[in-house]
Amino acid sequence: MVLRSNSALVAFIVTLQAALLCSVLGAEPNNNATGDRVEWLQENAVRIDSIDPANEDFSDLQPLKEMIGDARVVMLGEQSHGDGATFLAKTRLIKFLHQEMDFDVLAFESGLYDCHKAWEAFRDGQDALAAAQRGIFGIWTRSQQLQPLFDYLASNANKDRPLELCGVDCQLTASSSREQLLVDLRGFLRGDEPIVEEERWRTIERTYRKLLDRRETFAENEKDRAIKGLDELLNVLESLDGNRRNDPRQLAFWKQFIKSSQAEITSRWRRQLSTTPTPSNDRDSQMGQNLIWLANEHFKDRKIIVWAATFHIMRHPSEVELDGKPDFYADIVTMGDVASKELGDDVFSLGFTAYEGKKGYPWTQGFDIGQAPAGSLDAMLAATGLENTIISFRKLPDDGKWLDSEFVSRPLGYASATARWPRVLDAMFFTKRMTPSTPVVDAPKTLPKPRKRQPPADLLKELETRRQSIQELVARQQSWADKKSFDLHFERWKQGESPNPAELKAMEEKVLDWLEQHEGEPGFDWRAHRLRSVMALARNAPQEAAGHLDQAIASYPKTSYRTPSSQSSFQHLVNARCMLEWDHEGPDAAIQLAADYLERDERFQHFYLRPWSKRIGNEEKSAQWTSKLIERLRKAYEIRAKSFPDATVEAQEFEQAFDQLK
Repeated sequence: MVLRSNSALVAFIVTLQAALLCSVLGAEPNNNATGDRVEWLQENAVRIDSIDPANEDFSDLQPLKEMIGDARVVMLGEQSHGDGATFLAKTRLIKFLHQEMDFDVLAFESGLYDCHKAWEAFRDGQDALAAAQRGIFGIWTRSQQLQPLFDYLASNANKDRPLELCGVDCQLTASSSREQLLVDLRGFLRGDEPIVEEERWRTIERTYRKLLDRRETFAENEKDRAIKGLDELLNVLESLDGNRRNDPRQLAFWKQFIKSSQAEITSRWRRQLSTTPTPSNDRDSQMGQNLIWLANEHFKDRKIIVWAATFHIMRHPSEVELDGKPDFYADIVTMGDVASKELGDDVFSLGFTAYEGKKGYPWTQGFDIGQAPAGSLDAMLAATGLENTIISFRKLPDDGKWLDSEFVSRPLGYASATARWPRVLDAMFFTKRMTPSTPVVDAPKTLPKPRKRQPPADLLKELETRRQSIQELVARQQSWADKKSFDLHFERWKQGESPNPAELKAMEEKVLDWLEQHEGEPGFDWRAHRLRSVMALARNAPQEAAGHLDQAIASYPKTSYRTPSSQSSFQHLVNARCMLEWDHEGPDAAIQLAADYLERDERFQHFYLRPWSKRIGNEEKSAQWTSKLIERLRKAYEIRAKSFPDATVEAQEFEQAFDQLK
């Protein structure tokens, strides 16, 4: 606790700080209740002296022992996946929990299988970052702020009491699954004493090959067939218990992994139905079940730290009202809610929030998060003058019961939300100024190279295979039927073959003959024009390429663009056309073209211009966006946000880009 040496002086200073802060934010500066609450927060919050993971003087963290108590699962959230300061703070907390509170398992919001293999890599002595990349999502492995954590895992991997890495996600998240899953699964099912016959294995293999391609979805009949096949496999594995010489721990792991795969299949099927945001429910529900399994079976009697977004760790999501969208979380299921219902007080959830600063990803510039609104919990915590602090919501004293009323805070993606936060989280870690996640510095040369697709051995054969696949999707009226195109096959062929002009011309003539054979097929024309635009650019004919892109846009199916997949393909077409205009006619022409698109076609109200942000950042003297375009884009975001939750964040990013150019 932060002790007072002179209560009257402290009260005066705190009240003055609150008044100044509220004045800056446009609130009433003489609000005595706010001043009293700020004073209470300053007296009762845990002052955090450092978020530097290298600082192992944990005297400031000692109050967490009483705060966490006997809980054996501590969940550490984050407002977004671009919060560098939060990553550092979480790493220091993890070291404290490991060294002083006997927590010895770290469960990441990454693949159950992938993190299992990543831990094997850590135990084998692989480079810390390379080992992490075997399992953990790139949003974290590419962040400099996570490197101290990976180094810590590596340095302790073979000690008497390591911090063991595992995953809770049902997704296949990293290189381990791409490179080793089918080998490992076949070895388990078709080893020296085969568990399944070869024909059944081939069916299982087809399911997992589809799962390994993150772009693939499942039609309803495919989903039902795949889940039934895995149900049959689970029944076989259940029959092995007690009557077969096998490793019970290995058997239990594969059973849980297969259950996770069923949830991922359902999630991919539901995702194409555009019933946002509930497609995340399948994933979160399974993450909750995976965490329960880890706590009750796989790591029974051990203590687990969970690294995930605050969205995933919160309880009672339906009780959170998002500003402007009060029902946004009404039907949401979260890992934290699922796990807490089973594990009860054994789970302690720590959310994170910030008053101001920037967030950003390793591959982007930092984006200002704005200041928390007046009267919010974040603003009151800022008024205490503390840079970093933790406030507990558990066992509130009588004079702190006010915290159990509804307050605005921003722990969920920096969007203002109202809730009784003790119902949602057990504590909040406050950072006054957020800093962004940044790229890894001096990455080791041993890092695995990015996976490259092999150029097609027979371009026409591959194009025909893709065409047949598309026609099957169209025939089933699948909403993802407009996801795939032909141009990438040509690009890969060109890169792999490096053809001279004569060879390029000969191949183009063959492709044109093939295109003519299928002209008029459903969903074919826009793909044909897109492919012809790429071939024209290969001949350095930008005007011809622009014409084909215009025809591709005009012939794009007008009835399918509202689905996320079709919308994505439509966006690629428009962005390619605008970028072509920028490269060959200049920014003014490109801006005018985008404005014209937004003006004349309702389909453009549903798309975003993410590539433009790079142009803005790279072109110091780029022309200013016209007021018409800005107005249209903002309106487009408002419409898009009704169906796509990520639009709110995108709109904030572009708003800042606009402001930079004004």
